[in-house]
Amino acid sequence: MVTAINGGDARTSWKINDEWKVYSNSSRQHKELGNSHNRAIYELCRENPTLRYGSNISDSALSSMIETKLKQMGYSDVGISSLEWGNIIILIRNLKNALNTSSDLNNVFIAGISSSPTLDYQFLDEYLDSVLLLEDREEMIIFTEKIYTKIDSLPGVKKELLKGMVSIALCSINLWVPI
Repeated sequence: MVTAINGGDARTSWKINDEWKVYSNSSRQHKELGNSHNRAIYELCRENPTLRYGSNISDSALSSMIETKLKQMGYSDVGISSLEWGNIIILIRNLKNALNTSSDLNNVFIAGISSSPTLDYQFLDEYLDSVLLLEDREEMIIFTEKIYTKIDSLPGVKKELLKGMVSIALCSINLWVPI
């Protein structure tokens, strides 16, 4: 959502791709998480087109829209406390104010999420560096399947959480296409 809202600033402009579903068969929970992420963003932007063009919507209104959308999608108990929503709003503000480079955005994101070890985010960062070199969506999916296998062999990580992060990253890449 931060990417959508800040589409009109100095960062690269993006257009929402209506082919939001990356995994055609999402029998695994982490794959469904990636698809659900894209579906929620796609539907929010379709229902509120100004979100795509530098909207000045308040952070609390945005979080309310997101929570409502998740409930509409069947996530009846999104499990996010008021304190966690507050932290998300702070993260959104920090991301909006970040400098224009992707490393600055990554640093803000990593600093804002303290529940997962930094190693998980380093792994995710390396994954993104590699998958972004691929141009074909099918190649990206095949590469990502290999990454899921690699995650299964890693000791000391929350495997499903890390797979979910990778799935959301892959799906995000395919949701936004350069104009």
